[in-house]
Amino acid sequence: MKITDSRSSKGIGDIPRPSLAGNGSSMFKYILAAVGLVAIPVVFLISTTWLPPESPLRAKMHRAQSDAAQFEAAINQFHKTYGYYPVSNILGADPAQIYQQAFEVLTANPNNPLTDKLNPQHQVFYAGESNDPYGKPYHLKIEPEVNPTNVVVYSTGPEGK
Repeated sequence: MKITDSRSSKGIGDIPRPSLAGNGSSMFKYILAAVGLVAIPVVFLISTTWLPPESPLRAKMHRAQSDAAQFEAAINQFHKTYGYYPVSNILGADPAQIYQQAFEVLTANPNNPLTDKLNPQHQVFYAGESNDPYGKPYHLKIEPEVNPTNVVVYSTGPEGK
């Protein structure tokens, strides 16, 4: 026996389905949603991958990624060698200043008093650039309280943001 609602001939367990017939605005909403589901990812993919291989912007992006990876590796090697990071007070400091301080120590700059203190063997761990391809300083975040190996070097890009 099927239980029915007195107001309709449909069963209580029947699921109402939207009708596409006779209601133009509902059909428009479905078409718009379908187009949005397809168009948004396509636009995203085009915007992130559609740079010619010889593009100066693509070259700068690759150089920044390479520099950052090399600097992170140098910091990790320094940490393995000495057991601490190549920076003194990092809490609340500006990431650009932290990078500059680490850069001076990792390049064993003899004119920096921190080099004697933090890198007493004056070993060169990094021989790269101090600025990103856009002429802006790299930024460095070290969060040992979150994860002892959490070292992030990044560029702020052409706009410096």
